[in-house]
Amino acid sequence: MLDFIIMFHTVATIFTHNTLASVVLFIASLYSMVKLSKMEKDHALSNSELSASSVYMFTLVIGSVSIMTLGFSVYAICASLVA
Repeated sequence: MLDFIIMFHTVATIFTHNTLASVVLFIASLYSMVKLSKMEKDHALSNSELSASSVYMFTLVIGSVSIMTLGFSVYAICASLVA
């Protein structure tokens, strides 16, 4: 568990001390959210209810991770500009 915390701190430090890495993470988060939105719209008109609900659940989970990543990237950009 301690190794995981140290690894997370190292990765977080890379993004909070490097503005370029933070901006790349921000762009990747936005791109991921746009792709998920397009995928959800494409499969929303599916004939199969099971297919549509499984795609909806997939986009919900991945979308929540993208939103958290987007929030962290905004924090990292601000932290790297202040430091």
